[in-house]
This record gives sequence, C-alpha cells and structure tokens, in this order.
Amino acid sequence: MVLPVHLSRPRHPRGVPVSGTIRIGHNAAAAILNTIIQHDSDAVVVGWKGRRTHRRDAVLGSNVDRIVTEAGGDVFVEKIGMDADGVVDPILLPTAGGPHAALAIETAAAIAGETGATLHPVYVRAPGASEEAREYAQEMLDTARDSVPGVDCETILLEDDDVVGALVAESANHDLTIIGATREGVFQKFLFGTIPETVAERAGSTVIMTKRSLDVGTRLQQSVDKLQERATGRVNPLEEDDIDPPS
Repeated sequence: MVLPVHLSRPRHPRGVPVSGTIRIGHNAAAAILNTIIQHDSDAVVVGWKGRRTHRRDAVLGSNVDRIVTEAGGDVFVEKIGMDADGVVDPILLPTAGGPHAALAIETAAAIAGETGATLHPVYVRAPGASEEAREYAQEMLDTARDSVPGVDCETILLEDDDVVGALVAESANHDLTIIGATREGVFQKFLFGTIPETVAERAGSTVIMTKRSLDVGTRLQQSVDKLQERATGRVNPLEEDDIDPPS
C-alpha cells in the first residue's frame, strides 16, 4: 500500500517552485517510480551511500538500480561527501563526450552559474600519447569549456595510466565532481559505467553521476561512434573498460 501525503509551499527562496510528497510503502523504488509517473517528471535525483554492492543482481543497490533503469527520464545519482558543508567551489568535470557527458556539463554549468563556482573540465590521457591523442584530448577540453559561456572555467589535462586514480586524486581538490555515464551500446545494459561508478565510490568529496534518457536509435548511434573511435585508436579513456559485448 502506498499512501501519498502532499505538502507544499509556494516558492523556494531561490525562486524555484517546490512541493513535497511523503509516500508510505513496502517498496521504496516502486513508490518513487510511481511518483515519477504521476507527476510526469523529466528527471529524478537519487541519493547514494557511495558503496557498490557485491551482489550479482545489484550494482549501486537494489532500489537505486531499479530507479536508474526504469525512471524513463534523466537520472542524477548523488553521493554526499563526508566533509560537505554546502560550499561548492570549485567543481570538477571529467570529460568523455556523448549525451551523458553533455548532461553533466549542463548540470555543472547550472550549479556554477548559481553559486559562482569555478568549473574545471578535466581529461586524463596516457603518458607519451600520440599527437593525435593529444589533439583529441584538447578537443574534448575545448568543447567542454566552450559549452559553458559566462562561467569561470579552467581546463585541466592530466597524464596518467590510471584514469580512476588520477580523477579520484584530483577530486580531493574540489567540493563537487560531476561525471556523466559512459556511452552505452544498443546491446549493453549498465548503470553508469565502470569508471564513473568507481570514481564516485572512491572519491571523498561529493559526486553526482548523470545519465540522460536515450532512445534505441541514439544508443545504436553511440555503438557506431564507439566502433569508429576504436578503429582509429581514439578511444576515450573514461570508456576503455566499458566494451560492448558482441551481438
């Protein structure tokens, strides 16, 4: 049984309309999903304790997993850092390309615009990378910077074979890290991807993982893009561990 109790107030101090709903039920995920449908929500923000499960049938947790996979809209999963105090400056933004990364950029720009925080797009490339790889890395950083006009933005280029370790270390210098899910193939079913989930788990500060709602056609195009990148040797380091299974 789910019993909705609706509470509301006219307007949040920052000018954003706010309403609250308390639902009582035996299954938290089902109650939240029903609320999303009821309100025809375009996005959902879910809190996460920051520990992945060791179960074969769950990744972030049974409730979070179900919400992420069934929400039907954009999804934001947030892990609050141990030392979070409400101050958000600066913001770290790992760049990966694709629609999920674009959602991360939009989110980071919105938060930076509201708080006045400095935004740091970051890309990790392997030491001794080829000239083409260097150009690709700079292209990714330039794209992220150009996507946030009016926001104080400084790009960071790191050289390290350990992408996760480099991002976790850099996150220690930031109050917030916003990272998009890696691109998924039409045959691939995961939550956010190995690297984003591992960074979110290991980082001591607050992390938001973003995932944009995509149709089958978009996922198919992502598969094609990833195959083309691998054929040319331009695989994004954030996606090296997220390989599409053979069809």
